[in-house]
Amino acid sequence: MHHLTHQLLPRVTPFLERIYASHRERDRDRQLREEQDRAFREAARKDKERIEERLAEERKEQERNRMMAEEKQRKQNEVAEWRRKEDVRMKWRRWARKKGAGVGVEGRVRIAVRLPNGGRVVKMLEETATLTKLYLLVDTQLIPTELSIQDDSSSPPEEGCEAVGVEAAIEMQIAAAGRNVDDWWGFRLVLAYPRVVIPWEKGTRIGQVESLRGGAQVVVEMLAPPGTDIDGNGDDGYHTEDSE
Repeated sequence: MHHLTHQLLPRVTPFLERIYASHRERDRDRQLREEQDRAFREAARKDKERIEERLAEERKEQERNRMMAEEKQRKQNEVAEWRRKEDVRMKWRRWARKKGAGVGVEGRVRIAVRLPNGGRVVKMLEETATLTKLYLLVDTQLIPTELSIQDDSSSPPEEGCEAVGVEAAIEMQIAAAGRNVDDWWGFRLVLAYPRVVIPWEKGTRIGQVESLRGGAQVVVEMLAPPGTDIDGNGDDGYHTEDSE
C-alpha cells in the first residue's frame, strides 16, 4: 500500500489525468458536434419549411391569378355575348318600330308607362290587345333617340318573319331563344303601386290581366347586363306619378 500510494500512483496519476482530460475533451467535442449538427438540422428544417411555405404561397397566388383571369375572361365573354344579343334585339326593335308596333290602336284602356330615363308615355289600348303588343310598345321606346325611324329596316332580321306579323314574329323569337322571358326582353313591367310584376305571357290579353283591366300606371324596370349594375347610386328606378 505504501508502494502504491507513494511511488506508483504519483508516477501514473499525471498520465491518467491526461487520459481523463483527453476523454473529456473528446466528449466535449462530440457534444459540440452533436449540438452543431442539431442546430444545422434545425436550421435546414426551418429553411425547408420557409421554402415550402413560399412555394405554397406562390402556387396559391398563381391559382388566384388564374382563377381571376378565368373569371375576368368569363365576364368578358358574357358581356360580349350580351352585346351581340342586344345588337340583334335592337334590330328587332327597329323593325318592330318600322312596322308600327310602337303606335298601337286607340282603345279604352289607358296605360301610362314610366321609362327608365324618366320619360313617360301614355297609350290607349283595346282590352283585346295582347301583352306582346304592350311589351312591344315599351320595347320600341328603348331605341336611342339618335337612331332615326327613317333608317330602320323594313325587313325583319330573319327571313320568313314578315309574313306572320310583328307580334307573332317576336313570339317565335322568344320561343326559339329558349331562355328566360325577362332576359329576352331585357326589362320587366311592374304596376307602379302597389308593386306588382306584370309578366309577359304569350296570348294573354290586357283585359285578362286584373291589374291592367281598367288602366294602370306601369314602371319599366331594366335588367342589368352581365357584370354591370344598372343603377349604382342605390336608386332602384321605381317611380310613380306622385313622385314627379
